Amino acid sequence: KEYCLVLILFVACVFAQPSRLFIDSTESLSLPPNWARLPSSSLPEKINLIIALKQRNLDRLEKIFWDVSQPSSPSYGKHLSLNQIRDLIAPSQETIIRVLGFLKSFGIDNIILGATHDYLRVEMSQDIASKIFGLEFHSFVHQSGHIISTSLGPYSLPENIANDVQLVSGLIGFPDIERIIKSKPVPASPLDEDREINPSIIRNRYNISQDTICTNPKSSQAVVAFMGQYYNATDLALFSRDYISYAPAQTVAQVFGYNNPDQAGSLASLGVEYLMAIAPNATTSFYSFPSADLINDLLNWTMTVASQTNPPLVHTVTYGTQVTYPTEQQQSRLETEFQILGARGLSVLVSSGDVGSGCLGFQSKDCTCTFYPSYPAVSAYVTAVGATKFTQGNTGPEEATTNFGSGGGFYPSIALQAYQKSAINNYLGIQENPPPSCAYDPSGRAIPDVSALGDDHYQVIINGSVTAIGGTEAATTTFAGVITLLNDNLLNHKKSPLGFLNPFLYEAMDQKGAFYDVTVGNNVVESCCVYSEGGFECAVGWDPVTGLGTPNFPVLRDFSLQF
Repeated sequence: KEYCLVLILFVACVFAQPSRLFIDSTESLSLPPNWARLPSSSLPEKINLIIALKQRNLDRLEKIFWDVSQPSSPSYGKHLSLNQIRDLIAPSQETIIRVLGFLKSFGIDNIILGATHDYLRVEMSQDIASKIFGLEFHSFVHQSGHIISTSLGPYSLPENIANDVQLVSGLIGFPDIERIIKSKPVPASPLDEDREINPSIIRNRYNISQDTICTNPKSSQAVVAFMGQYYNATDLALFSRDYISYAPAQTVAQVFGYNNPDQAGSLASLGVEYLMAIAPNATTSFYSFPSADLINDLLNWTMTVASQTNPPLVHTVTYGTQVTYPTEQQQSRLETEFQILGARGLSVLVSSGDVGSGCLGFQSKDCTCTFYPSYPAVSAYVTAVGATKFTQGNTGPEEATTNFGSGGGFYPSIALQAYQKSAINNYLGIQENPPPSCAYDPSGRAIPDVSALGDDHYQVIINGSVTAIGGTEAATTTFAGVITLLNDNLLNHKKSPLGFLNPFLYEAMDQKGAFYDVTVGNNVVESCCVYSEGGFECAVGWDPVTGLGTPNFPVLRDFSLQF
């Protein structure tokens, strides 16, 4: 009997499946609107995944991040190199070897360890992925006819491997087909010469002289494109000829990812043309991640940049999502990646969105409306940019946009940041016609931080024709160009680039004339909240419509030299 018992226990140990742990979530995704599952599945040959390994020393990373980002700190501007970041946050060699060995046991050999040593890029078949992650793939069709093979999850790993992995990007989820359709090339719009916005008008408004161009070889900037957005070099050449007479002709220095010039889109074209017009002669790059799964693309982009030895100093991101926010692990990882970029000395500017307060008509039993600000603009470690318009014509003072609502509000999942508490408390004490208190949480991260011109009259060349477009994406590109000019001046004075901007910007608020305060307008979404205001009003000082205001370049330039 003892012999039989020992044999049974031995067989059980040999053939028992190792316990598994779910990664990121224990729940399956819901099928998004306008998608349907097909009865049969056709698995693609390969899928590309990013396996994000758990990082170390995140408390030390956060301290370093704030030390190098706060103008009052003795370590202000002492940014870290790629090697220093890797040595700080990379998991142990044992962890990396264990995960690599696990993957190779399935016959996977196309594995690349990121330069920061905290993630793996892996190519595998969906059949192998099913076995590794314990999930099923199916074919789905969108009402537009687009067919994909993906999984609703959740996904898991053996416990000993799961303890090393924070999340896997590219494994589950759906592309945002509606946004791809909306972002296709647009026909030329009627031009209104009395309200035209072009580079010279923007530079004049923000007191950037005609002879102000980048002269330091280290000055660099980048446009980040998602959702199948591309630019056309011929359009850029035409734009440079017609609108940037004050600077030499320019080309994009490097493309990271894929660019299809035959499918030039409005956002990418505006971004490239105006970033290079506001800050001409800086080395400009273009990052393209066209999967149309925004959260996964954000992870891909931040990890790509963090792994580069000399990445561009300023990045403009003009995409966001509302309601469909990242999971807890996705948000946690992205916040860390944004910290890494800031610690490296990079500035990330993100558009605050074009749907005003984010009052999307959703109601709960306790409130007639709920506000949903745009992610990733609400990240604590990026600079969110709202949009303004000229009060009259195309000169003079500005007010909040009216053709669309400048995105702004409060995000409860990230705490109100110390650098902005004073400004936000001032607003809460003076705001007029406030929305219902249940619609937003003023203890959350408040956006936007700043704003710039973004009305629907930017002259952009797309597929050889001039069209008039706008949005907070236009404002973000403009403000990013101003930051590149500030960096160029700092570099010429043998100083460090600005890096994470917000502590500097909120300190600059106390400098007379650093910003043009925008006190007229709102970002109300009409008929959203019952019996009360569906958004926020502009006010003196910071407000959730236009932030601190729009930039006055000479004052910001002189203030930045004080540190």
